[in-house]
Amino acid sequence: MEIFGKSESDRITEQIHHEIGQMNSCLRKITDLLDRDGGVIHSNRQAIATIEESLTRHYKTIDYLLVQLSNSQIINLRVQWMDGRYLSLFMWEGSFKLVLSRIVMELDKYEKRY
Repeated sequence: MEIFGKSESDRITEQIHHEIGQMNSCLRKITDLLDRDGGVIHSNRQAIATIEESLTRHYKTIDYLLVQLSNSQIINLRVQWMDGRYLSLFMWEGSFKLVLSRIVMELDKYEKRY
């Protein structure tokens, strides 16, 4: 930490936390829609697509920010998961991919029906 404020890596870490919070919110919205409607249906498909676009933007921003941190900073980075627990970035990403695979399976089921 710098004497007169936050270091650049502190600002980057805060931005990563913000972006991951936004991604968690997007995942929550999609899973809520899927749970409420019993999967992907015609009326929620567009909402899911819009949220997916937001997820992609946040993911790209995180990738951009991560290249600005050292490997040790990335390894020690702990971020909040959807349920409030703090996980390593790598554990968060694995959990994110698991939830995303469920969403993709639901989208595939919808596409096969129509």
